[in-house]
Amino acid sequence: MKLEDQELLFSLFHDGSIRAIERHGNKITFSVDILYLAERINSSYEYFEIVLNDTLEFYFEDSESNEITTQPQGINKLELEILKTELIEEKIKIFCSANNGCLFGFLIINAKDIRVLDPKQNNINLKVLEVIAKNYWEEFGHELS
Repeated sequence: MKLEDQELLFSLFHDGSIRAIERHGNKITFSVDILYLAERINSSYEYFEIVLNDTLEFYFEDSESNEITTQPQGINKLELEILKTELIEEKIKIFCSANNGCLFGFLIINAKDIRVLDPKQNNINLKVLEVIAKNYWEEFGHELS
């Protein structure tokens, strides 16, 4: 997946919570709990699974203390929520709230390939996910007006 597509992917997961991070060598898996998108694929779905292949960097940096957390169990404890995503220096930089909004920081990802799976391990195409998200936000906007 191209870097621009990786940036788009995590932008689509705005307000999603990152859970169940596991590292297996240079492969990292985690779920993004984002009910409002997942249930549009299947009403019983609540999350997507993310698979980072050939991961070069994966860590959380606290924006105040600059403390870096690299271990999956430490990052899991932070209960990260995705707020904003940008592409900086060939890396994905995801601004997150942590510990229920008590602190903020950046999840840094540098992976050669990213796959998105549904809870039944079916691949989810980025373009399909983009359309689902666009439709959700259009409907949400109509409900507010």
